[in-house]
Amino acid sequence: MAFTLDTSLIHLLHQASQAAEEIFAAGQSKDGPTPRQLAVLAAIAQNEGLSQTDIVEHTGVDRSTLADIVRRLEERGFVARKRTKEDARA
Repeated sequence: MAFTLDTSLIHLLHQASQAAEEIFAAGQSKDGPTPRQLAVLAAIAQNEGLSQTDIVEHTGVDRSTLADIVRRLEERGFVARKRTKEDARA
């Protein structure tokens, strides 16, 4: 069977993702949170006190990307970080 774009699952999923991002962007203000930022905010709202490791587990966002997202959310006043005695990274 020959490869075609209209039967490629990865290509179709990518197109669906792009369409979803366009719909999301159309409903957001320019300075509103991104879809990933919203996922992080939702995880935090539903599970107060999560560590960044916990947020990775809840959202599937990789660690380095999450660190950047949390930093940006903190700069905008959406989240606050608090070190714990048990784990200074939390």
